[in-house]
Amino acid sequence: MTQLVSQPTKSAKPTASTSGPMVTEDGLTFENKPRAAVCTGYYSNFCLWPLKCEHNRQLGLLKTTSDKRREGTHMRKQKGFSLIELLIVVAIILIIAAIAIPNLLRARISANESSAASSIRTINTAEVSFYSTYPAQGYSTPGAAGLLALGPGAVTGCPAGGPLVTAACLIDWNLSNAATIANAKSGFYFGLGSTSAGVPYLSYTVGGSAAAFNQTGVRGFCSNEDGVIHYNASWNAAPQTTWATCVSGAWPQLQ
Repeated sequence: MTQLVSQPTKSAKPTASTSGPMVTEDGLTFENKPRAAVCTGYYSNFCLWPLKCEHNRQLGLLKTTSDKRREGTHMRKQKGFSLIELLIVVAIILIIAAIAIPNLLRARISANESSAASSIRTINTAEVSFYSTYPAQGYSTPGAAGLLALGPGAVTGCPAGGPLVTAACLIDWNLSNAATIANAKSGFYFGLGSTSAGVPYLSYTVGGSAAAFNQTGVRGFCSNEDGVIHYNASWNAAPQTTWATCVSGAWPQLQ
């Protein structure tokens, strides 16, 4: 009789087992199998994994846990400023502000005072024109009404029929209306006075004061019919409209 000898069948591909280590076709576990044997046939890809991983890591395609940890630490370090750095920046800003703000305020005051002196000159010129145009009236009436009479009389402009003794159109509306603090022009308001008791007004004194002392201006200005502008270095009061005071030693001529 011919004895049948069972041929060993080729085992299937190894599968992961939950009860023990993976066994290869020759009965050895994957961990105990020689590397040369493992790196052939179906298991050749297992040998290439470390090389592929290292190659991808060098290209930046794969990052190890240590790489990620180092990057995370670096990102946390570059995320923001420290409290000391912020305090230093705030201190620098405060120092710059402490230097710049007073200078800006002084520059604003200087500009307002220059504008006030220019307004006094404009009123002087307007008064001369007013006197020559309305000789029976003389100079304009003292007070806010006289300043208003030098202007157009209304914000809309001069009267349709032409200039009048109450609206001579010799100065602009803003200046003619700047007889109160609320209507100050460039930080100054103005007033008119006269030594004459009535028409014709043969003299006048125009004065200008800061609407907010030491904020919009410091000096006061005045002038009489001679056209010479005088000033007071520190004037915190209503506009000077007294003829004798304007030419006193306390109010020297503006150079």
